[in-house]
Amino acid sequence: MYLTDFFRNLWRKSNTGAIIWLILNLAMIVMLFYGLFGQYGYVIGPAVWLVSVMIALSPIGEWILRVTSGCKKVRSREIRARIDPIFNRVYAQAKRATPELSDKISYFISYDSAPNAFATGRRTVCITAGLLKLPDPMIYGVLAHEFGHLAHKDTDLILVVSVGNMIVSAVFFTLRLLFRITGIVLTFVLSDLGALIGTFLTDILLGFLIWAWTGLGVLCVRSSGRRNEFEADAYAKQLGYGQHLEYALEALDRGGRSHGFFAALRATHPRTSDRCAYLAA
Repeated sequence: MYLTDFFRNLWRKSNTGAIIWLILNLAMIVMLFYGLFGQYGYVIGPAVWLVSVMIALSPIGEWILRVTSGCKKVRSREIRARIDPIFNRVYAQAKRATPELSDKISYFISYDSAPNAFATGRRTVCITAGLLKLPDPMIYGVLAHEFGHLAHKDTDLILVVSVGNMIVSAVFFTLRLLFRITGIVLTFVLSDLGALIGTFLTDILLGFLIWAWTGLGVLCVRSSGRRNEFEADAYAKQLGYGQHLEYALEALDRGGRSHGFFAALRATHPRTSDRCAYLAA
């Protein structure tokens, strides 16, 4: 049931950029593994990708992402007493609007001072300590927006795309390392300065290819990310929190910059003024 919903949501127009990047990653994985293993690469490459995706979409993968993103269980009774009613109310409304949402969605906290939140996987919403500085109505709006991402399966799509990009990057890194070692060994064995120069130039070329490939991915995923933000805003508006979210976005824009994972998320967002204009319409 979940996979059916995932693939149905996958082909939304707003996901065009991410789908293109997913296809390009799969093609690159097949090419790289073909170069390493010959015709067996046509099987090994997709198999490695599929196993990696299955792990990423599992509870284990979601747990790993929470840990690497700095999300922790909320142990403070004071925070629980305040956020539990807000979260549960929005969750209940989102569940009525989207019955296929998981029954086990929980919220976590990251001790980032900038006000923000993000959803990941199927069952995780993470808020920052900075978000607690906002009034309750604004938090309602922010959480409704994040449930929009969960409802549209945006979080899993980005995770699947990231897995493919990670495999490509790992293979490129391995090739660079092999070329470096081979070049250094040949330089000493053959006392050939040309081998060292060739190694240096090859390393620069591979570094440039990784940079260009990552840049292309950023452009593709960013185009989808911005469209998905508007759709998540529309979801919050559908739940009745459009004005709350509008005020929250203005507060988030003034709240300082997040770092790490949160900074990467904000880089994909449309301009706040555009989102607020849409919510106010």
